[in-house]
Amino acid sequence: MKTTLSGQALLELAIFGAIIIMLIGILLNYGLRNNFQQRLQQQTFRKALGATGELEQNDKPSGISYLQVEDNHVVNPSDTWGLGTVYPFQAQASVNKSSQSYKVAGNPKELPVTRINIQGNQMWPENTEGFTTAGFRAEYGVNTDNIEKYKQIFGETLRACSLEGGCDPNNDIGSGWVKLSDSSARKTCIETILDPNNNPVCKDNKERYEEIRLIDPAMGQIVDYDSIISQCRQIINVNYCKSECERAKQKDVNDVIPDDQETDCNEVCNYAMNPPNQNSNVYDPAKGGAWYCRGYTPVNATADINQQYDFPEIRSIFAFTPVKRKAMGVQPENTQEVINRSSLTKTESAGGITTNDNVNYTIITKRKIRYRQSGTDNYTQEMTNENAVGVHRTTAETTDH
Repeated sequence: MKTTLSGQALLELAIFGAIIIMLIGILLNYGLRNNFQQRLQQQTFRKALGATGELEQNDKPSGISYLQVEDNHVVNPSDTWGLGTVYPFQAQASVNKSSQSYKVAGNPKELPVTRINIQGNQMWPENTEGFTTAGFRAEYGVNTDNIEKYKQIFGETLRACSLEGGCDPNNDIGSGWVKLSDSSARKTCIETILDPNNNPVCKDNKERYEEIRLIDPAMGQIVDYDSIISQCRQIINVNYCKSECERAKQKDVNDVIPDDQETDCNEVCNYAMNPPNQNSNVYDPAKGGAWYCRGYTPVNATADINQQYDFPEIRSIFAFTPVKRKAMGVQPENTQEVINRSSLTKTESAGGITTNDNVNYTIITKRKIRYRQSGTDNYTQEMTNENAVGVHRTTAETTDH
């Protein structure tokens, strides 16, 4: 009976001991991963904080975002050699202009950027500040009445070509681009009539800007899919535009904003921007509308804010990625290659047998970075990265004859 009880106790001890060791291993694994993640987050935050000095300078990005990726080996305590696997860790931090937030980018060097580092290595095109997340776009013959809808979608980034001319969309504001309210903004009458003194005047004071420039997130090297879809829906769907306008406008809780200064979302969103718009899905290069919305078609029968659309241009831009993971930058899919060059050698001598164990374990992670090519509409480029993390273990043991 005693022998049976002793055997049972040993069995229970072995089982519970194994469970405890397994739990300790899980805790150690979790602790190491949490430590690696926190360390990377702090490093990324410090990088972004260090970039704040750039924001106040001319010809430097107006916003900087850092994305850092690291592969770290996390040991397996239950393995004799401590071999585990390589886990990817990722952190992001960003900074924007503060004291000069009223300014907008005047040239390509001042556009907001994303900087990607993998294992401390710079992964963005050489001789640039990073991947741009917005770009300049020009439109022509824009009615002054329609400007409020442009502001609703693109904010206060709009500029008008001045009477001096020389307005290249990529040139600095001082080279021809002025605020819309500037007296030198180049405008023409939509319809000219004669006043009682036979002087030509604009009928009903209706004018149009000959050329405007705006900063469009859809023109960046790295484009956010949801943002570009939202822009198109606001341009072509009046009801969706009104819902976004109402959500964004200042709430006049105490009725202190004069009625003539309060945003009328219904009026703003019923204006038609340059095509494609709510009346046409055709893109006219002479007017320079939002080309990425062209050719749209409704995909359901509703006609309210829930109306969904198929945008073939956007679908073409993001054709490289699965439907549910439409994103540029570092792609979520990666591959790992495991290389094992372990060896075991035995040497016999008069003093005994010496055994040398060498474990050389390397995991290579291959990633892809997708981004739009500068100066094109719907083509994307691919940048690849291979990152190797090695694990090396060596032991020597000598036993007597």
